[in-house]
Amino acid sequence: SFATAVTFGAVAYVFSAAQYIKISMADNPVYLSDLHFFKSFGNTIGDVIAESSMGEIIAEMALQLVEYGVIITVFCLLSWLMRFRLKYLKGGIYVGAASLAVLLFFSLPVKPFTDFTLNVFFKYDERTSDYPTTSLKYYKRYGVISGMYGQATESRIYKPDDYDTDELDGILGAAADKADDSFTGNWGDVNIIMVFSESFWDINQTGEFAFSKELTGNFDRLSEIGQTFNMISPTFGGLSSNSEYEVFTGSNLAFYSPGFIPYTQMYTDPSYEGTPNFFDVLQDNGYYTKIISAWEESLFDRKKVYSFFGIDDTDFREELKNVAIKAKRPSDDYRADCCIDFIASDEYGDGNYFVMLNTAQLHMPYYESKYSHYTVDVTKAPEYYNNSMLAAVRCYAQGLYDADRQLGKLYDYICTLDERTIIIFYGDH
Repeated sequence: SFATAVTFGAVAYVFSAAQYIKISMADNPVYLSDLHFFKSFGNTIGDVIAESSMGEIIAEMALQLVEYGVIITVFCLLSWLMRFRLKYLKGGIYVGAASLAVLLFFSLPVKPFTDFTLNVFFKYDERTSDYPTTSLKYYKRYGVISGMYGQATESRIYKPDDYDTDELDGILGAAADKADDSFTGNWGDVNIIMVFSESFWDINQTGEFAFSKELTGNFDRLSEIGQTFNMISPTFGGLSSNSEYEVFTGSNLAFYSPGFIPYTQMYTDPSYEGTPNFFDVLQDNGYYTKIISAWEESLFDRKKVYSFFGIDDTDFREELKNVAIKAKRPSDDYRADCCIDFIASDEYGDGNYFVMLNTAQLHMPYYESKYSHYTVDVTKAPEYYNNSMLAAVRCYAQGLYDADRQLGKLYDYICTLDERTIIIFYGDH
C-alpha cells in the first residue's frame, strides 16, 4: 500500500543516514546489536551528533541522501500510481512482483547490485586494508540484508558439544599449578584505585606533533617509579565495554566473533552471575568494591552486568552530585574529586577498598568548540594538516593533558594517606 511504501521509505532513509555516520566515525556498519545504544540516546549517539558540526555532516552526506531520496520518492510515487490496480488480481500480481524485485535488488549478493547499494546507501568505499574490527565484509560479500543477518548470527555463542564444567576446572587447575610466575614482588595489604581513562593514549608516540605543554608529564613520571605494561586494545573507534570486559575477566576478545559485545550479547540473564572475574578475587579477600561512572547505567547494560560481577556499589552519571562539566561531560578533575570524597567518607568500613573511575571527558569527537578555553596549543604538525585537522589534534591534546593532571592529583592525594594505596591507570581505544 501507499502508506506502507512511505513508512518503509522514511525508516530506510533514517537508517541510511545512521549508516553513513557510523561508518565515517567507527569504520563499521550498523549492527542489530546497536539497538542497545538507543537505551541511552542522550549521552551516546546523541552526543556524537550534537557535538559534531551538523552542517559539515549534512554537506558531506548530501549527495548520498539526495540520490536515496530520489529513489524513495520514485518508489512511493509508483506505489501511489499502482494502488488502484490492487483491485484486480493481475494488477496485484504485478505490484507484488515489483515489490519482491526491489527487495531482491537490495539483498542478492550480486556484485553490481551490492556495489550500487553500498555506495549509495552506505557510502562504502573499497579499502586497501582490512581492519580487524570491521564487518563491512559481510555487506560486500553477501549483500545488505543477508550481511546484517550474517553478522548477527556469527555473534551468537553456543555451548560446545560434550562440555563438562568439572573437566574444564581440572584442566585450569592443573595449568595454574604448573604456572611460573616470574613476578616476585608482593603488593600486600593495599587499597586499590583503578582509573579507566577514556581514550588515553600518548599522542607523542607518533613523532609528528609538538605542543606548548608537556601532555603526559605525570604519566611519564609515575611510569619510571611504577610498573608499566603495554596493552593492545581490543577495539578501534569505540566499544569501551570490550576493553573493560578484558580487564575485569582476563578473557580475550580474540576468542569471540568480530563485532561481539559480551556485555550486551552474552551477559543477558542471571546465569552469568558468579562467572570468573576480577571482583571474585577482591571479595574473597574482604575488599569493598565500588565503581563511579561518568556514563549512564543503561550504556552497554552496565548496571545489570556489574550486578552479575557482584560489585558492592555503583554511582552512575544520573546519581552524581554537583557535576562539573568540561567538554560537555563530567570533567576529569571532578572525577578525581569523586574518588577522593569516597576515600574520605569511610563508607567502605574498616577493610580494604577497590574504587574505579570511568571517565568521559576525553571521549570523541574532537573539534575546536568542544572546549571553551584551551591551555594547550599545537606547535608542530604535518604540513598537509588543515585547520579542521589541527583543531581535532588540539582538542584531543587538551583532553589528554587534563587526564594526565587527574592522574597527578590522585597520586599526590594517596601520598598523604597512612594506608598503602596503589593506582591502576589505563586507557582503552
